[in-house]
Formats: sequence, C-alpha cells, structure tokens
Amino acid sequence: MKQIFAKYIKDKTIIYLIGLLFSIIALISSILYIIIDGGDKSYSTISFVLMLVGSILFFPTIFIKYDILSIIPGLLFAFGFGEALRATLPPLSDVWNGVNFIGGNAFCGLAFTIIFFICMVVQIVVIFNKKYKQLDQ
Repeated sequence: MKQIFAKYIKDKTIIYLIGLLFSIIALISSILYIIIDGGDKSYSTISFVLMLVGSILFFPTIFIKYDILSIIPGLLFAFGFGEALRATLPPLSDVWNGVNFIGGNAFCGLAFTIIFFICMVVQIVVIFNKKYKQLDQ
C-alpha cells in the first residue's frame, strides 16, 4: 500500500502536499463540526456538506493529473467558509453586545469558521501554484 501511495505522491510539489494535508484537516473538522452541532444556531448543515464534499473531491487529484479539478474543492471550501461565517455571526453579535438574544455557542462556531478559513486559503494557494514537479526523463 505504501509503494502504491508513494508512486502517486513522488511527482507532487510541497504546496500540493500541504493542500492535501489541509484537505484532510477540513474533512476531520467538518465531521467534528456536525458532531458538535447539537441543533445549535451557530452551525450550518450546508457548511458541513460543502466542506465535506470539497475535501473528498480533492483526493482524486492525487491520481488524475488534471489541474482544473483542484478548482472545485477551492470553490466548495470558499462557499462552506462563507456559510459557516454567516451562521456564526448572530451568536457572535450576542457576545459583542452582551446579551443572549439569539443564543448558540459563539466560541465553537468561531473556531470552526477560522479553521475553514485557513483551509480555504490553502486550497486557493494550491489552485494557483504548480502541483507537479518537472521530472527528468
């Protein structure tokens, strides 16, 4: 199994591998995002789905050398981040104003929004950088 995986990874750049790492982080954090949800108002199922699908769609780029495929996870991460931010702002405004009008866990919502933002930025960097090393043949 290790040799098969190494065969596909050997021609990838460091930036691509960092994108792969952050795609795994996005996958794990989106699963944690929905587990911690508990019907709270600072979470969004749409954000969970967008981050989950975006992180899963990054994995075929390991095997398929088609640069346009890396745009799709970046777009889904951007929309997932936007939706997480939209869901987090009402509870955050409660904290800012010192009232408990809307409710929700502002800290967890903000923590996941920051994680999703970092994953989105890394994916955007991966989109606009070289993904494959030039191998001498």
